[in-house]
Amino acid sequence: MYNLSDVVAELRTLQGTVSVQRTDHSSGTKVKKHIPRYLFRGENYFYPNTHAGAHRFVADPRVTGQAKREIVDVMDRLREHLASWVPEKLDREALLQHYGFPTLFVDLTSSVEVAAHFAVDRNKSELGRILVCHISQSWAQKMVVDLTGIDWAIRPQRQHAYLVNVGEDGDLQRLPWVRDYRFIVTDTDSNNFCRPELVGDLKKDPTCGLLHLLAGYTDERDITEEAREWLEERIPWAPVPMEVDRDTGLFTPHLASFGRESETEGFSRPLENPNNGATKRPV
Repeated sequence: MYNLSDVVAELRTLQGTVSVQRTDHSSGTKVKKHIPRYLFRGENYFYPNTHAGAHRFVADPRVTGQAKREIVDVMDRLREHLASWVPEKLDREALLQHYGFPTLFVDLTSSVEVAAHFAVDRNKSELGRILVCHISQSWAQKMVVDLTGIDWAIRPQRQHAYLVNVGEDGDLQRLPWVRDYRFIVTDTDSNNFCRPELVGDLKKDPTCGLLHLLAGYTDERDITEEAREWLEERIPWAPVPMEVDRDTGLFTPHLASFGRESETEGFSRPLENPNNGATKRPV
């Protein structure tokens, strides 16, 4: 069996790109983009399958039916509000998946180092794997979403995040263009490849705070404590840089300030927002 250092050294040699048509998030127009031909997913055990988040969510006995319905309602709310910032429907779904919501996507990365981190992070089994996806142009156009183009989504950029749509019952491991590299995780591997800064603190992530604000579940409606706890694990309160519109007096999330030093003031919870939760997309 491989060791992780050898796997990382081999995977670093994989190169190449494929061209796809994508919507530019700043202009809203279709543009030609290049995405890596090889994408990776690190896992901290030899799991028998790698299903989409929606498949795992439906089958999860730890979440009651009532809580699941409330979480799906919050997702619908987020899809509606995110349309102002993320025009492509698949990109909105992929962003929600990246923050832990159940969708038909599976998280991938173009960075071998990011995949290696997830293979060793919180690894109690001393077994790990990196799934390598060899992306053809047709698969890239139909199934792969690039989150690195959303310039205000700092966490996906930090993790070089891509996502693949495997469908409701699909299994990434069973796709013909996926190869499985398995290895033993040593203490040396854990020390060399564990990089928690790649994940970051969600409570300091302004994109997470924006999702929390747009979800509106904290003060605008009552949900069960179970659903609230599930949501707080994925999109906890975090400060959102805001700017004021001089004409209307409304505060607006200042996307250009996300992840950067800014003099704008931070708000997130609707009660802390002078608009009482009203937001609009900056022009």
